[in-house]
Amino acid sequence: MANSRCRACPYSLSPVRCGHTFCALCLLKWWLSNLCDDCGGWCNTLQCPLCRQLLPSIYNTVPRAMYKLPFTPARLADERIVELLDVLQGPELENPDAAAPTGLSTGWERGGELRAEWQSRDKRGRDEMRYIADRWVDLPPILLKVMKSDVCAA
Repeated sequence: MANSRCRACPYSLSPVRCGHTFCALCLLKWWLSNLCDDCGGWCNTLQCPLCRQLLPSIYNTVPRAMYKLPFTPARLADERIVELLDVLQGPELENPDAAAPTGLSTGWERGGELRAEWQSRDKRGRDEMRYIADRWVDLPPILLKVMKSDVCAA
């Protein structure tokens, strides 16, 4: 479900069931890939991709109950990931305009390629999840289908 560079913006599946945690974008790709192309809803019961625990049914009718949103932010995991990225970043440079010494780049330091990729995924995951959470109660199937084409194509 996720590649080795994922773990940006962690979200957990319905914690009363299994609570497994995934990168927000990977979770959205899985969730939206199960969306029915015809009705824009979930015609089949969803299972956690890791443990196969059945998730609560998502009713296709609008309005939906807020508690039927199948995922929630994994705040503790998010805090820990950010702490670890701060360690990978390394110490602040006295002269930020100076180039890093040759051969010492990990890609995770400030301005590094891996850090920039992670930050981009993290921001997109937060934006997509916020969009869904803010509109969940009355999010029409047509907008879910648009999201599916956007998220699953990336």
